[in-house]
Amino acid sequence: MGEIRLAWYNLENLFEPGQHPELKDGWSRNRYDKKIRNVASVIGALFSGMGPDLIGICEVQSDGVLDDVRAALPNSGTYAMVHHDSPDVRMIDVGFLYRPAVVSKPKPRAFNIRKRYPTRDILDVTFRVKNGSVLHVIGNHWPSRSGGQYESEPYRILVAENCAWIVEQHYRDDPEANILLMGDFNDEPFNRSVQEYLFAIRNRARVQARRNSPKARPYLYNLSWPLLDGPTPGSFYFGSGPAGWNMLDQMMVSKGILTGSNGLKIEQETMAVFRPKWIRDGSKPKPFRRRQRKWVEGFSDHFPITARLRAD
Repeated sequence: MGEIRLAWYNLENLFEPGQHPELKDGWSRNRYDKKIRNVASVIGALFSGMGPDLIGICEVQSDGVLDDVRAALPNSGTYAMVHHDSPDVRMIDVGFLYRPAVVSKPKPRAFNIRKRYPTRDILDVTFRVKNGSVLHVIGNHWPSRSGGQYESEPYRILVAENCAWIVEQHYRDDPEANILLMGDFNDEPFNRSVQEYLFAIRNRARVQARRNSPKARPYLYNLSWPLLDGPTPGSFYFGSGPAGWNMLDQMMVSKGILTGSNGLKIEQETMAVFRPKWIRDGSKPKPFRRRQRKWVEGFSDHFPITARLRAD
């Protein structure tokens, strides 16, 4: 029996030197290099220093930036990457780093989503697992809550509908397909976009009972619900007081991964937020940004999330 160590991490506005849309020339080569080292140190520390076998990443500007993160990792030569340059107006993308010794032969498809202007692509990558199984991994970075949570909600619902369609296509090809969604959804597990439009729910029995029918909803099981009751009830903090915590970073799995019917099975109890003291500012993620005239040279304004997938 083997395992696949999974992770997701929002790297917080990781742009090439001088190309940060807000900081401009203040985003120097030295600061860029330090940020690369900092976030790579977090990724390398996951799973007690063994690092992930597959990690989804968002808020990187380009394949060059993602490759710089890869090159800064411990055992960087064991990793490869998948990236697609989306037409997002903020110039930030979704990508994956993976170990070809564990998952290999990626076949990526990028789905462009447009509101009035383009937002981040949904990146759907099919991997071949070492045990012979097929794993479909769908990376997401949904539209932000800028302008207000409820005012911006229709945009996330739009992306959720598109993402549910992609999941449905995999289910139609194979009702027991191994489908894994990960991402920064900019909504929480209990929000409408996630539950009512993506059909990522907390009812495990309903997902497992999904029938092979053209009318069946493309249900997914949301692994992130139990994290809402954790010591830190979120992966991101905005505002003040306990209500400032948000579980925006999530993982969801298909019926096949829940039951293990197709060679892969999630170990649900391993789902966690990675939040060691050294990447925190108090209880919150320690970001890398300028605050007034001073720099806080931390890591990211999000915590990574992790889980383990058993490969029989």
